[in-house]
Amino acid sequence: MNRDLILILDFGGNQAYYTARKLRGEQFYCEILPADTPAEEIATRSPRGILMAGGESADAPVQLSCHAEDMNIPILALGRSSQIVAEDVGAESLGPQLSGSKESVQFSSCALFESLSESDRFFDCINGYNLPEGYAPIASTPSGLTAAFANPVRNIYCLQF
Repeated sequence: MNRDLILILDFGGNQAYYTARKLRGEQFYCEILPADTPAEEIATRSPRGILMAGGESADAPVQLSCHAEDMNIPILALGRSSQIVAEDVGAESLGPQLSGSKESVQFSSCALFESLSESDRFFDCINGYNLPEGYAPIASTPSGLTAAFANPVRNIYCLQF
């Protein structure tokens, strides 16, 4: 198996395809699979990491075929897929806190954001969460909304932007 493989799990919309195009342009080998791909199939491919992208509608969310914490593979979830991972790891949703607007984001000390400083980001939707043990915010808005959260021990990172 190719140890340099990045699997992109597609939760709907175009984000997975745009992300794959960008990664391939940076010389990363990646494959796109449906979000509900069975854990056994993911394991047989032995990916170096999983990128979860997309999610057209919060009203019709795709479920993961296994728990994110059970995969033992680094995970980066983007946009609405981060909300699906949040629910999967046991975060208590407080519902939408911000929708369809631009907010300033402050980044915490995290390898993911090493070279970034405070900047503006567009949010389709930020859900508020009471995060479970082991998870903490790694980016927030000035009003205190969690824009990104992570469990660095399990290598799970979720960005809502």
